[in-house]
Amino acid sequence: MNYKKVLDNAPGTYFLIKDKNNKVVYPKDKRKLDYIRKIYINYSKENKFSTFDNRNFSIKKGTIEGFHKNYTVLYIKDITDLVSLKSKYEIDPLTTVLNRKVILDKIDKYISESKLNFSIVMGDIDDFKKINDTYGHVIGDIVLNKIGSILRCELPDSLVGRYGGEEFIILMPNLNNSFERIEKVRELISNIKVNFEDITIDNISISFGIYNITEDIVNEDVKSLRKKYIGNADKALYTSKENNKNKTTVY
Repeated sequence: MNYKKVLDNAPGTYFLIKDKNNKVVYPKDKRKLDYIRKIYINYSKENKFSTFDNRNFSIKKGTIEGFHKNYTVLYIKDITDLVSLKSKYEIDPLTTVLNRKVILDKIDKYISESKLNFSIVMGDIDDFKKINDTYGHVIGDIVLNKIGSILRCELPDSLVGRYGGEEFIILMPNLNNSFERIEKVRELISNIKVNFEDITIDNISISFGIYNITEDIVNEDVKSLRKKYIGNADKALYTSKENNKNKTTVY
């Protein structure tokens, strides 16, 4: 039999077997599992968690109604390979944020669901061409990676994507303190240092433009609305650039 350990080193770990469907089964429970498979189970919403050794699992809780009492079923699935594949498809490898296609698709979905009170934010690294020309593309890549990581970590409830080159796009799902939060990120980025070999750069900055969507979404083409929203955020970004850069402007 092909035994496999799940959650290695965890207290009370049991040896399990893989059945013909590649499912993990505790040997004594195989007959019960065969019976359960024939019953319709109404599972709750799926939850995901990671283990100490960087494996990913999904878990769903279900209920089976019996004559005298109800039974709880937990369905646990190893989704490590699926998560890895999804990440390769969705994530821009250099900046560690969503790639252009994925972030635009998610904005379209958000608009199509007629959600209100959200912000589109455009961000552009100031004088990035000068950084590349002066220090080389290796340094430029480090700057992109560092800023992408800051945006992703400082705005955990938002969707951050790479729009192209040194430009980022952010979908903030509510308007609460959107300007203040972006300003905080801008100030944080303006204080970072990038060190590589004997080179230190401490004059990095980024400009932002914000467009807040508050009006009712009329019966208009989703992509047209997205183009309008991004265009308005881009105009605000242009204003920041015109005002000596390293600024945040609301449209």
